[in-house]
Amino acid sequence: MSGLGSFEDPPQVVISVDDGLSDGDEKTWPETGKATKWDWQAFPDAKWRKTLAELWVTELGSFQSGKEYILEKLPRGFCLFDRARGTDPKFRDKFLYGHPSGFTYQTPKLFLPHLHWLMTGRVKPCECSPCLRVIKGRLPQKRRTKAEMQSSRGEGSSRKGKGRSDDDDDDDSRRKGKGKAKADDDDEIIGQLPHPTNSKGEKIPIEWNDDWPMTEHGPDYWKIHMMKMKAEGKIDIQIEHHFNFDWHFSHELLETYFTRLTLEPSFIPRKGELVLWVFEMKGELAYHPESQTYQMRSEDGTWLGMPDWRAGVVSQTPEEKCSYMDIYRTTTKKNPCVTSHGFRIETLPDPIGDDKSYSCQYRYVPLKCIRPFNAYERFIHGSARESWHPSIEHALTVMSSFATVANTRFVGTWPDARIHCRGIWVGAELLAVKDTIRLKPFGLEVEDTVRNNLVYKPDPDPVDVMTIDKIALNLQGCKEDPKDPQLADGISALVAGKVYTRDPNRLSRHNPFGNNEPLRELTPEECDAAFNQLHMRDYGPWYVMLGGRNGAVSHTMILGRCYEPIANDCFFDTRRLDYDIHSVLNARKYSEQVDLRMPEGIRWFWGDNRTEILGLAEMNGLEIWSGRPYTKKDWDTAGLPSSGKTSTKNSAFKALCKTSNLVRTGLGATSSSDEENSEKDLSERELRKSIPFREESSESESEEEEFDEAAANASLLEELPKIRSP
Repeated sequence: MSGLGSFEDPPQVVISVDDGLSDGDEKTWPETGKATKWDWQAFPDAKWRKTLAELWVTELGSFQSGKEYILEKLPRGFCLFDRARGTDPKFRDKFLYGHPSGFTYQTPKLFLPHLHWLMTGRVKPCECSPCLRVIKGRLPQKRRTKAEMQSSRGEGSSRKGKGRSDDDDDDDSRRKGKGKAKADDDDEIIGQLPHPTNSKGEKIPIEWNDDWPMTEHGPDYWKIHMMKMKAEGKIDIQIEHHFNFDWHFSHELLETYFTRLTLEPSFIPRKGELVLWVFEMKGELAYHPESQTYQMRSEDGTWLGMPDWRAGVVSQTPEEKCSYMDIYRTTTKKNPCVTSHGFRIETLPDPIGDDKSYSCQYRYVPLKCIRPFNAYERFIHGSARESWHPSIEHALTVMSSFATVANTRFVGTWPDARIHCRGIWVGAELLAVKDTIRLKPFGLEVEDTVRNNLVYKPDPDPVDVMTIDKIALNLQGCKEDPKDPQLADGISALVAGKVYTRDPNRLSRHNPFGNNEPLRELTPEECDAAFNQLHMRDYGPWYVMLGGRNGAVSHTMILGRCYEPIANDCFFDTRRLDYDIHSVLNARKYSEQVDLRMPEGIRWFWGDNRTEILGLAEMNGLEIWSGRPYTKKDWDTAGLPSSGKTSTKNSAFKALCKTSNLVRTGLGATSSSDEENSEKDLSERELRKSIPFREESSESESEEEEFDEAAANASLLEELPKIRSP
């Protein structure tokens, strides 16, 4: 019998659960039985209890290998259910019910914060997603007037009634000063947002003015900044929107995220990006010369056919670092768990349709199962269009879209302004300050890349690169009237930075920057300093353009990020930078034709955020929406596809124009011409027109002048995006 010892179950540690602290509510449970629409059934919860126990003791630092941990039971009022998947009834999806709000948890990891809150005595506010949504749901739909706030506390001159303390009278006296509303009044307006504090925990005074223009979610900060710019002639302020819920909860996270982003290799997929992916890659992906396709190849050299590619959105990135070798083979990691070293990819649903159930089809996969979506033609070449997974066309639909992210400064001289930001979404990719990006040749259209029905590859490689120094949303002709539904006459995205080329005869071709200073070859040391990526000198000699000064381009000129040379080899078997030029331009042309969110004559969709662009209803199993958080009743009433269910009727999700005030008020802005803008439509004078920020004098202001000079010479602004209401 001793020989069977190695097969004995490990010692089990049972963790007790105090039901007295539970807030679970059985009234939120779904109705079970075959007669119900979704065939809800109670599901055994042993696996969940084991996972939760392991996560719990790991968080406490008490985990011991060789032991098995399990919760005695789920907290009272919580129960695990499953139901048939809307798109494929053969599969069943699990949901944990019991949260008082009616919201559900789809994974043990999502329930862990609430369990932690319950098991630690419910002392601090719970940080689980449903609890945060309940808190955020208190945000009023419109600002209450002073009379309404006074009325809610009791009528009459004394206004001191039942349940009213003397402290409330002190609050009234503090509120009498116009424009000096304090914390209590702030809470009435912003739905119990925490008051900002400094490093010592002291409250920071927040400016407030009763004359500010308002939206349903608080102050209209963009109109407020324009009013200030109009009154003072010019403006240069850091963006701090304390009464904006999204800014309050995201600005610190975004600052940390973009700081870390500069330290990562550029070839690693980023959260929110679109990628080509496959559930499983047998062997490694390699180019098959006879069929001229990319196929899977086993270790013994046997060709296994093309992968079943689909398009997806990156919702989680791995904790462990990736190497170049991860691109084409499975490598040994410290933590063998795929959730630690894999990317969570969710299949992309139709961005303009109602059925969002594809989001439930996700998997954690290694990097070798992923390829950049910009080069989709390279990898699906050889497969018939009708055999493509539907998600590929879903991704093509959003390739002509952009959105700025992480706004930092509002700078301008009346009537023009810029909103500086840390990043910009262009099609499939997120581009950030310090990234190196590839620029398409000036004036190139998709038809120009094909000769004799084949993609034409000119020699030398015509793609230049830019190291991003600044990203900004350009507002031309800001509206003076705060009640005007439009924000400005013209709105466009600008990206500025130093421009480099690998072609020593680059000046013999058209130079759209308006600067024909001789090219200068970078020394190896200068090359290392110029690029944030490593080993860029391995591409060969680099030449700096424009005498080392910044150039500016619109987002329409950007192909995508420039990867490290070794990554290019591993991904595409080439060190040319135009490997996806036909693929990207063809995808944008398709997007212009099928994305119904773009009015006729408009070539780009300007989104408020990534989830709006992709039309996502949920990510990482969490329901998301760019407006206020909806209650369970809202979802039921609207008939929206929640938690992967398939909608059977029209829904409010088609109203994807529900955006922030910045985008909503900008939707009426057009360029100077009602016709389509391109380098062929704009005169040289218009292309070189300067934006007047010339009164600046400080160091930061001189940087703005440099940006102005770059923008003034930016005949790369092929298509100043026309953005107007349908």
